[in-house]
Amino acid sequence: MAMAQSWRTRTWLVLAVVFIVVNLTALFYAWRRRAADRSIHHLAESRQERLERALSTAEAWISEWNSFEPLRLDSPKLDAAIAGMRADDCLALEAGAEPIPIANISPRQLDDLNLAIVGLLRAYATGSPEPVIEYMKDRGERFDRAMRGWIESKMKKKVAGDFAAFSDDELYAQFWRVLNCNSHWQGLVVESSCRQIWDGRKADSKAVGHFSLNDPDRESPPPSPASQIYRIMRGSSGIAHYFAPTEGSIADALGGDDAVLFADVKIIIVYDERFYHQRAPQLCRFWYNRSCEKWQPICLMAFSAHPDRTEAPTFMF
Repeated sequence: MAMAQSWRTRTWLVLAVVFIVVNLTALFYAWRRRAADRSIHHLAESRQERLERALSTAEAWISEWNSFEPLRLDSPKLDAAIAGMRADDCLALEAGAEPIPIANISPRQLDDLNLAIVGLLRAYATGSPEPVIEYMKDRGERFDRAMRGWIESKMKKKVAGDFAAFSDDELYAQFWRVLNCNSHWQGLVVESSCRQIWDGRKADSKAVGHFSLNDPDRESPPPSPASQIYRIMRGSSGIAHYFAPTEGSIADALGGDDAVLFADVKIIIVYDERFYHQRAPQLCRFWYNRSCEKWQPICLMAFSAHPDRTEAPTFMF
């Protein structure tokens, strides 16, 4: 009798424990689900808030760009305007980059940077490939023959021709025309444009040669100038660079002891009538090639004129 009662007691204890465990497990999963729901709701709400803030910022930017009288790129005043362009603390830096005040570079380096920016603007304002080719040559760059096979294969899909017989310059110019390239750059909002010089020795060697977007939705400050603009304007396109230095390279420079100078230049372009004279930001990165003592362009990124618009010109770099 006592043994039967003891057995029943143990059975009830086991059932009670099982009941408690089952209920605690159910409560735990219910809590996790509610927590996950709250987290998802918070993330969705946070992203929506970020998008709303970005749109508000974009509208403020556009309002500022429209408040200034643009300078035509064929104006004789362009050289002086670029020389007086705002500098320092105006753009985010690539991770590891060390900012260099513009006052710390030599007058010769500064003068050549001004020439590089002015030359780029005037070459692309023509809408033709030949001035771009001549500009790159003046900067100490030539057509990158590593791109030749890729261009020829693309050309054969669009038009017939013996492209192997073309010179490098002829191939570039023909590809430009086949793609119907034109930057449609007409003017510049000088007051909203700026440049940031930095030393790239401690930056990621893979990041200095191009603009990286990273994650535009992160709460933390954007770790690159492209992310800084993309977070607000959204639409962007990186323009492939078809030229390479005739001497020296970024890789060799990064392996040396001297500072490796880069300049990120934000230009607020005014398009021609084809794009309704809209203002839009463009980013161009130059590096100072000590082998030829010239600033050379290495990458370009174009952004949309408004977060809700994606139409943009097609052009080669």
